[in-house]
Amino acid sequence: MLTCAVKLFLRDPDEMEETIQEILECSTDEIENPDIRDRGYIYWRLLSEYPDETKQIVLSNKPQLKSNKKMVFDKNLMENLVDHVSMVSSIYHKTPNQIFNKVNYSKRMVKQTGTPGKSPVRSPTKSSKKKEKTKDI
Repeated sequence: MLTCAVKLFLRDPDEMEETIQEILECSTDEIENPDIRDRGYIYWRLLSEYPDETKQIVLSNKPQLKSNKKMVFDKNLMENLVDHVSMVSSIYHKTPNQIFNKVNYSKRMVKQTGTPGKSPVRSPTKSSKKKEKTKDI
């Protein structure tokens, strides 16, 4: 709504002057959302300092977004990516298992411990053996 009001003001400044003033004041003073408040301040500064440049930027023709039809994903992959959208793996269009291979992790654990799933255990140190002897006494 804020952007729409600014565009209307830039197209017809005489008719929209009071309205844009009210909208900018409301967006900067009364709105709690920081994104809208910041945008209000940006528009206010642009309109007051650089009105001609603002008109060129805001009212300029924007390039059309084109879809990349070559990118076709398997339906199961897409469902998996949506389920894990918060994970880094979805950025790379891979499942978490493809990025974080559990098999390699398990093999490392078996090498270190001799048993899958157990973390490596350190052998007791001399100081811990002394503590055990004192407990027995």
